[in-house]
Amino acid sequence: MLESFSNQAAWNNPDQFWLAVLTLVNWVGNVLRPLYGALQGVLSVVHFSGLLEQMTIGEAWVRNLVTAMCCFGLSGLLRLAEFWIRNGTAGVR
Repeated sequence: MLESFSNQAAWNNPDQFWLAVLTLVNWVGNVLRPLYGALQGVLSVVHFSGLLEQMTIGEAWVRNLVTAMCCFGLSGLLRLAEFWIRNGTAGVR
């Protein structure tokens, strides 16, 4: 899997490791984090409706909802930082 992340550059490119790490962070932040947030959102609805009431003690839907909000928030911050970095190369006006 890491080879697919590093295949974006030639084998003798000194930035190959950096591009692989950048692609991995981008993939985790833009693909995995929103999917996990959506899963936690669905779990919060399922827990709130009482379908899994006997599985856990306490208010599990709150924990799932907070986890989903944190996932979407971190993904949004990563996208915002990516936007700033991409558009910040033109300089400050």
